[in-house]
Amino acid sequence: MSFALLFALLAPFMYAMTNVLDKYILAHRVRRAWGYIALTGLVNIAFAVIVGLLLDWSEVAPSALLFPIIAGVVGGLQTYCYLLVLHKEDVSYMLGFMFLYPALIAVASYFLLGEIIALWGYLGMLLILVGAVLLSIRFGKVKGGAGWWLIAGMTVLTAANVFLIKVSSSAIPALQGTVALSAAFGVTLLASVAHPRVWREFSKELHNVHWAAISEAFTMVGIACMFFAMALPATIVASLAGIRPLIVLMMERFVDTFGRRISRDHLLLPKLVPILLIVLGVVLIYATAP
Repeated sequence: MSFALLFALLAPFMYAMTNVLDKYILAHRVRRAWGYIALTGLVNIAFAVIVGLLLDWSEVAPSALLFPIIAGVVGGLQTYCYLLVLHKEDVSYMLGFMFLYPALIAVASYFLLGEIIALWGYLGMLLILVGAVLLSIRFGKVKGGAGWWLIAGMTVLTAANVFLIKVSSSAIPALQGTVALSAAFGVTLLASVAHPRVWREFSKELHNVHWAAISEAFTMVGIACMFFAMALPATIVASLAGIRPLIVLMMERFVDTFGRRISRDHLLLPKLVPILLIVLGVVLIYATAP
């Protein structure tokens, strides 16, 4: 249990590094968001092939690959929304809205996995919603450029991805599951090059492949941490992940302080209060989980 808890705590730090790196790359290193999306897919496929060749697959049944592959496809669709939102918005806003998903995970785990939600857990969900509403008010004042449908899609797909990882973890070892997920994830993203415009953008961004590799290395470690963490109930893992928006906010401020601007809204308090409510909400869900 303590081993799984360690990975559950490590995962949000790995994903937070990816989020801030992606924003920095989109703000300062690449000009074409769709080209970078496809490049990210190529890097994930390469990682999956390299790591997959080092693993023993003899005891992995073909049927065990189904849910990791579905999780990878869902994660790929989520990444389309995520990178398009991130291209236009502050990373702290993007993460704040996305972290409605622990509440969705708690509800899904209750109905589909039989994990009980305590009364304090419902209060936690309420705090998450209040935090999201306050964040949306500030987001409206700074005239965010991303469509709400993209933000909603990102949130729902993130919840589905985490839930599918939970289901997958009981049928496949963590590393093999990570490789299967990453391969499907990469194929889903790279498939966008079938569109002529994306292919042109992709070919012009190939020189930034090393940036995509650095960012996706953190993503792959985060995915592996999620698989190892799933020895815990899905509600706990999703709730501990709730510290990620706060980590991202602090990292965002750190990067801005050192002159590499990645945010448009530089006021800390209007972001900090709603994000703290969201973090408190997920802590309450975690503290009252079985």
